Amino acid sequence: MGSNMCRYGRLTPLMIVIMAAVCFQTPAVIHGQTADIGVEPSQNTGPKNVSEIRILGYKDISEGFIRQQIRNVKLNAPLNTGDIQKDLDNLKLTGKFTDVYANTSVEQSKLIVNFHVVERPTIQSIEFRGSRQIKTKDLLEVLDFNVGDPLDVLKIRSGVENLSQKYRESGFTEADVSLDEQALEQGCIVYHITEGPRVRVNTILFEGNTTFSDRRLKGKIDTKTYVWILRPGTYAEDQIQEDIASLRNYYRTEGFLDAQVGRRIDYSPDRQRMTITFLIDEGPRYCVNDIRVEGNLFYTTEAILDTIQLAPGKILNLDQMEADRKAIVAKYAGDGYIYAIVDIAYAYGNDPGTVNLTIKITEGDSYKIGRIIIRGNRKTQDRVIRRTLDFYPAQTFDLNKMQERERRLRETRLFSDVQIRPIPGETSDERDALIQVEEADTTRVMAGAGVTSNNGVVGSLSIENINFNLWDTPRSAGEFFRGQSFKGAGQTLRISLEPGTEMTTFRIDFRNPYVFDMPLAFGWSAYLFERDRDGYDEGRFGTIFSFDKVFKKIYSVGAAFRVECIDINDIDRHFLFFAPRDILDVKGSNFLTSIKLSMVRDTTDSVLMPTRGTRLEASWEQAGAMGGDFDFSKLRTQGTYYKTLRTDIYDRKTVWASNLGVGYIIGDAPVFERFYGGGIGSIRGFRFRGISPRQWPSHTPVGGSSELLIGNEVSFPLVGKNLRGVTFVDMGTVDDSFSLSDWRIAVGFGVRLTLDFFGPVPMAFDFGFPVMKADGDETQVFSFSLGATFK
Repeated sequence: MGSNMCRYGRLTPLMIVIMAAVCFQTPAVIHGQTADIGVEPSQNTGPKNVSEIRILGYKDISEGFIRQQIRNVKLNAPLNTGDIQKDLDNLKLTGKFTDVYANTSVEQSKLIVNFHVVERPTIQSIEFRGSRQIKTKDLLEVLDFNVGDPLDVLKIRSGVENLSQKYRESGFTEADVSLDEQALEQGCIVYHITEGPRVRVNTILFEGNTTFSDRRLKGKIDTKTYVWILRPGTYAEDQIQEDIASLRNYYRTEGFLDAQVGRRIDYSPDRQRMTITFLIDEGPRYCVNDIRVEGNLFYTTEAILDTIQLAPGKILNLDQMEADRKAIVAKYAGDGYIYAIVDIAYAYGNDPGTVNLTIKITEGDSYKIGRIIIRGNRKTQDRVIRRTLDFYPAQTFDLNKMQERERRLRETRLFSDVQIRPIPGETSDERDALIQVEEADTTRVMAGAGVTSNNGVVGSLSIENINFNLWDTPRSAGEFFRGQSFKGAGQTLRISLEPGTEMTTFRIDFRNPYVFDMPLAFGWSAYLFERDRDGYDEGRFGTIFSFDKVFKKIYSVGAAFRVECIDINDIDRHFLFFAPRDILDVKGSNFLTSIKLSMVRDTTDSVLMPTRGTRLEASWEQAGAMGGDFDFSKLRTQGTYYKTLRTDIYDRKTVWASNLGVGYIIGDAPVFERFYGGGIGSIRGFRFRGISPRQWPSHTPVGGSSELLIGNEVSFPLVGKNLRGVTFVDMGTVDDSFSLSDWRIAVGFGVRLTLDFFGPVPMAFDFGFPVMKADGDETQVFSFSLGATFK
């Protein structure tokens, strides 16, 4: 034993020498899984820079793809282990390899880096066995892989659940999906599917609902019954659970704080039809017992309670509670408390079915306006923005007014986005008002086509600049074509051509809303108009000059001067013999001038879509004041009242609008200046100009000298903020004198769609049903106004 030990001891130095020699001859190996193993070239001997990068082991994956992942090891550059490891990580992240590693070698005094890859097997085929009711392409869409992708077992196994979910969503509630494990070993993906019967929701019932009708509760859920072609009636358990939550939240919002909702499912004998019964335990409906206010120093408790709608004895409504919270915040914001925090919480009262409300207020400090800072207006002049603001330094920082001015600035269409927010001022009791604007594209060249029930098919070609500056003339042609002139003053210039099947119009319009930076507007229009009437053509050519003066923000007075030539021609030869005398009297060329004086009082909160306030307008137009062929007076007055009936949790408003319009002509006006009724903007349910006195023998409408129009409309949100529904009642008459003998009434409904992308473009679709009409009236159930324009 001792001699053996001595022999091994003498061999040990020799073994160390041999192992060292082997190490120097064996390339260094770095595996993709190891970050700290590697050999760098000797600092004293051997090459230092990489001479060649080799890719080894690839088969189906291209060498070029692999080299794209090697970004750190570079030719003719020094080599370090960290660069190799980074490139190995890049290769691993592609998911196309089961193993990657690298080693280095030296051949003929050249340093070579070898990257070895082991490719992951690829998917050879995908097959669905047993699928009959759902198309293969639809099943493939729910999988995260395709033929030719690396074989990822985790993804393939998750496909079982994805396919099962697809079948459940399609109504196959008993479908079973499994994966063929043996085929998977060969790279073939085979899913075995047992579909079972397709179950459709045939009936939806409610049990236990004593307060709300089935119809109302069905409107709160998204699961719908099967209707051939129109609705699939698909059953989805996830959706049922969401419906249960929606019903429970609805009941809680309406004061049923303890409401519980469940569901029961019953199948038909063939298990193809399903009845879903929602089981409701309403519980008591809670009323407000007491309201406490805490933290209010600036306002008295009585002032706070007068601001809200909830009161002791009223049913608790969580939506109303949130609306009341916002109302208190707005009250404080109007007096400079721009950081006020209001929270309303409820607690169960001592008496059954009652709750006590606590309004907790953190007022903060009241601030005044410091500086008014405008940013983001590269083209628009500061004064264009400031004249819309209506607030000044040293005033109370009224956040409500600023939000209203923010909306007004948006409605100018000069800006795509406007934000007015407080920022720290120069003193502790001041906050600067920062107006941040993002300018919109205010020059539009538009071409398109539209159709209305009043004017038929109409084409459109227009050039409009709503941020025009008449005095910003170009210094060169290049400046003009680059759009560096005629901009920034908030003036409007529009040139439009609208050829159509029934009407053709060419117009040039210019308007300066602030002449000499005063609230005095100047407008000028020139137009050419041709219209096909019943049995004859009407042509107009004229110009209008107008002035408007705004004072006290809600009042404006105006004067307009019109000079116009009207041509009545091309009277149909079959119509000529029966034409009314009033039309024959104006056959040929006619010359008309007029002066129109008007006054407007407008307290509405929005130009585009008012939700509160009134607009009253009265005008008197005297024809013949500057000469011409006609001498008559036209008086018109119109008033519209807007009121918000309801605001939902998305801040969408249900609005009632009531309109009254009266017109009267003194003197002998020609047919083309008289009143006509019918169509959008008048009495819906009747054709455009379908309401009018008619003359014998052709019963052609010749217009009346008086009109009385009354309209009531309720507008409510449908989807988002751009799709709304309306219901309306229109009534009135057009006659030669005020008389209720030929009264017309129509009721109906419709939708309103606003496309913001086009500028915005409003679209109206109305169904009107006359319930009272006169002999000779022309009715029209469907009326619409829409346009499809494109740049």
